[in-house]
Amino acid sequence: MNTRINNLLRISIIIISGVCSLAVHSREVSNLPLTIKKASKGESSCQSDLVYYYYNTSHNYTEAVKWCRILIENQSARESEKEYANRILGYCAYKGNGLTKSIDDAIKYWKQGAQLKGGLSALSLARIYEKELRDSVESINWYVKSAELENKTAAYFLAQLYENGYVSGANDIRIYYPDICKDISQSTKYYEIYIKNMGYSWSGVPINSKLLYKLAQWHYTGEGNLERDYSKAFNYFNRAIETNEDSKAEYCLTSIEEGNALWCISVCYRFGRGVEKDELIARRYVKRAAEKGNENAISILKE
Repeated sequence: MNTRINNLLRISIIIISGVCSLAVHSREVSNLPLTIKKASKGESSCQSDLVYYYYNTSHNYTEAVKWCRILIENQSARESEKEYANRILGYCAYKGNGLTKSIDDAIKYWKQGAQLKGGLSALSLARIYEKELRDSVESINWYVKSAELENKTAAYFLAQLYENGYVSGANDIRIYYPDICKDISQSTKYYEIYIKNMGYSWSGVPINSKLLYKLAQWHYTGEGNLERDYSKAFNYFNRAIETNEDSKAEYCLTSIEEGNALWCISVCYRFGRGVEKDELIARRYVKRAAEKGNENAISILKE
């Protein structure tokens, strides 16, 4: 890998938060002795609670490691619980908390977590290959794996990367990755993973009408190498309009964008693109688009 790429990879960590971001739901252990008693009898949920408590609350990493290993060996534990235990062991090995500090061991545990369908474990691997090992190709492979496991952070990162052929770091520095070129079809794929649970409080994905509008436009026009899909375009235009009032200011449509979305919906109804043809409904949307200042709609109404 040449010097330029090495330098860019070093810069790339600017856009990534710490490699050991936990991203786990807050949980309380209201009765520690009782939880320990139940965990000792093999209740996997209590074992998982103890891992969280000792790692995040009391910072007793030796105990956290102990319960991680017990949880992994518990045959009745769910796959997600075992993934969580492997992920925490990876953090402990990476930081040297309760385990000898070792990047190789961290990778081992995170790979085991990824095999258990752990999107966060795969994301940790993507970051460590990027930050510590300067291996952009392997890093991208793990970003892809994480996104395929529906991790929203990895999906959004890849969507932006494929949209432009680069990502932006601090001070809007453009950071390029070897073998990654602009690919709207791939970008759309990852944006659609990202927005899959948009708006749910637990998902961490805010309502973003601008993003829905962009996807609608891409599908409507067949942007780049993306195959035109009027059905998806129609649905995304409608979602963008319907969610606009609930979006934060930076994610809201401008009047021009809103008018254009309404106009495109009217065209879909008028010609039966992605929806059953209905000229009456089409006229209603033309009127709404005109109220937002859309010139095409205004011209139609004058005629």
